[in-house]
Amino acid sequence: MFYLRKGDSKIPKQIINKLADEKKIIPLKVNNIEEEYYTTNGILKQLKKRNYEKDVHILSPFDNIVIQRKRLKTLFDFDYTIECYVPAPKRKYGYYVLPILYGEKFIGRLDAKADRENNLFRIINLWWEEKTKLDKNFKQVFKKRIDELMIFSGCEKNNFEKFLK
Repeated sequence: MFYLRKGDSKIPKQIINKLADEKKIIPLKVNNIEEEYYTTNGILKQLKKRNYEKDVHILSPFDNIVIQRKRLKTLFDFDYTIECYVPAPKRKYGYYVLPILYGEKFIGRLDAKADRENNLFRIINLWWEEKTKLDKNFKQVFKKRIDELMIFSGCEKNNFEKFLK
């Protein structure tokens, strides 16, 4: 069971056990992972009904899905380190690299910077995980997400086209 606070984890465990005894939550097995996860019947029903279209999410290194690196590796087999705390010569990807989630898989990393002096959202580099295949849907949605990030960063142009030929 994952619990973020250090120290006493008895209270969360007691609450989880109580909710499970009352059948308000149910244990969920995730692949071959030994850790216990829980959900509700309502959420399982929603998942079965829902027709998912793959979407692209460019995530912050502090996003809840990314922040626990061990859990990220266990659940998604995505090994990620925020490198702004790593000395420059030891960085593998870049200062503030953003994970890219496509559908249910982490498929890459984006190193970008807002160059406000030139009004340019500059993509420094993109890295794709092994066996990643970029389909037409990905390219269209990824372009939209880059444009949204560009606007959010206060820029009016980007160098995106250079990276997805």
